[in-house]
Amino acid sequence: MRAVVLEETGGPEVLKLKEWPDPEPQAGELVVDLDFSGVNFMDTGTRAGFLPLGLPLVPGVEGAGRVSALGEGVDGFAIGDRVALLSDSGGYAEKIAIAADRVV
Repeated sequence: MRAVVLEETGGPEVLKLKEWPDPEPQAGELVVDLDFSGVNFMDTGTRAGFLPLGLPLVPGVEGAGRVSALGEGVDGFAIGDRVALLSDSGGYAEKIAIAADRVV
């Protein structure tokens, strides 16, 4: 899949579109095929180096899309459900694996 990857901090020019491994859901997680990702202060702060999270990193803490895979023990969601999410990172990608309790 494609993702915007941060390998160094700096201005917007440090964001690079790259191939990134497809996520696999662990127990308690689901995979969302993202249609939308927000850009907010936390993302720009991470890119600029104000919020060190370790590199390389796919930034992006907000997103919305459709559930495409369910990990073991995930209840209340089905493949194809439209959802919104809040993550620590990973929203600037085509897909994200995320804990089910971070998704509505």
